[in-house]
Amino acid sequence: VEYAVAPVETPSRSGLLCASLRDISEHRRIETELEDLVAFQRALIDSIPYPVFVKDVHARFLGCNTAYEQAFQTSADTLRGRMVTDLTYLPTAQRERFHAEDLETLRTRERRSYELPIAFADARDRGTLYTVAAFSLADGSTGGLIGMLVDITDRKTAEEELRRQQRLLQNLIDNAEAFVFVKDLEGRYLLVNQHYVRL
Repeated sequence: VEYAVAPVETPSRSGLLCASLRDISEHRRIETELEDLVAFQRALIDSIPYPVFVKDVHARFLGCNTAYEQAFQTSADTLRGRMVTDLTYLPTAQRERFHAEDLETLRTRERRSYELPIAFADARDRGTLYTVAAFSLADGSTGGLIGMLVDITDRKTAEEELRRQQRLLQNLIDNAEAFVFVKDLEGRYLLVNQHYVRL
């Protein structure tokens, strides 16, 4: 219950008071549900093991998750209200490109996703899959951006190692003094060496 008292001005100035009581239990219930929802969303975004950031409709940071804080040695409080152009841990050219891209993404509402080399706080370049997309508010208007950086360095390293192994194998096969070929079950050639090609 909410209780309010206010003096009432009268010609006789007899010191009248006006009191009101209002049941705010429904208001408190909705407030608690909203607080619970915000706490759940915070836990959800922090459970994502990749750096995630959220920006408003003017491309200013609203916050980030714990993984972002760790990757760039910053905090959500430090980021809040700033633009990517303000971030000194990114090279100037990259900041300007990200800002232009943020504004374009907000304008078009198109999702962008591409591989991006970026240095984390440890100064080691990482291969990342960078994704940024606009999100909508309940009324359908653009609310801002949400972005994520997925570190794919290990995957890129494994792909390069596989390519290196394939080149090595092909080199060994091509330089063998024997006729080497591989066919599938239908008799189609899958691999031949140079010695076989010259046959």
